[in-house]
Amino acid sequence: MDEELNTRERLARLEEQVKALHGILTERDKQVGLALRSIDRATEKAEEAQQRVNQGQNEFRGALKDQSGTLATKEEVGALRDGTIHRLAALENQLVAFSARIEGRERGGQPYIAIGLAVAMIVLSGLVSAAIAYLR
Repeated sequence: MDEELNTRERLARLEEQVKALHGILTERDKQVGLALRSIDRATEKAEEAQQRVNQGQNEFRGALKDQSGTLATKEEVGALRDGTIHRLAALENQLVAFSARIEGRERGGQPYIAIGLAVAMIVLSGLVSAAIAYLR
């Protein structure tokens, strides 16, 4: 009989341990479920944030593409610069030739016009030189 009582006590203890383990497993399942739901929410929020970032980047790329369509190329700017340099040099040559003609006519009577044109030529020559230096 003592053996039978001993077996019943062991069986009762085992049942208590099984119930305790079942309670622990149930609680852990709840905690794992909560953790998985939290992970899902965090993932959704991260995906939404990434979509907003991607949208902003796409808008920026579109703006750059639009802007690049309106800008001049390096070759176009170089050709424009070279053309401007040649036109300024031609204007300088014309001014020098004009000044020389006026100076030759005015040697006899009105030196003020010749002096004024010479000063204008010097100023224009300085401007042309500065423009050429700036454009190079």
